[in-house]
Amino acid sequence: MMYNNGDLIIPQDGFYYVYSQVVYYRFLLDKTTGRKDTPYQMIHFVLKQTSYPEPQEILKSVRSSCWSRKAEFGLHTSYQGGVFRLQRGDRIWVACSNLHLVSLDETASFFGAFMV
Repeated sequence: MMYNNGDLIIPQDGFYYVYSQVVYYRFLLDKTTGRKDTPYQMIHFVLKQTSYPEPQEILKSVRSSCWSRKAEFGLHTSYQGGVFRLQRGDRIWVACSNLHLVSLDETASFFGAFMV
């Protein structure tokens, strides 16, 4: 498996377990709007690029959240995984909405694949 600029490149044809976890973290006071309790739509995708001209979604998780006004911060974890037939040279990657909410801690948000 090769890693290139956020993409995993599939080394050979076969079935792969693809997994991704994203942790969304929000302080009570929204840094971008200055308002409290701003609802956000959190979308977490895993996509693949094949010989087909457009990328294809292979995993998707969606959630809209309104965190409690009494909370100091809000946390939400999105984990996805599945088995897919992938071909040599296919590229897979993760995309998320509201990137300013995503925890970049390597133990919280991660992505990978292995042949089964």
